[in-house]
Amino acid sequence: MAVPQNRKSRSRSRMRRQHLRTASPALCLESGAELPGRDAKGTGELRRRHHLGGDGIYRGFRFFHPKEKVIRPDEDSEQGFGPLAQRP
Repeated sequence: MAVPQNRKSRSRSRMRRQHLRTASPALCLESGAELPGRDAKGTGELRRRHHLGGDGIYRGFRFFHPKEKVIRPDEDSEQGFGPLAQRP
């Protein structure tokens, strides 16, 4: 079994491990104006590079329409919009 010849100091161990950290994801700002012939209106949101944004647009093309949030009425309330609705 391998046994270390000498003990390594804390600073040497940490210097060796400093490159083992996880990298942050590469993010870019969605502008859309950098491509000729495409829609110049950008969303201005941060997204991962080479991935779709939250609105379904990538490089000026729409790939899907995001689902809309549906507000369902609460069975207990008269007006149907949660626990703050007025009861008779």
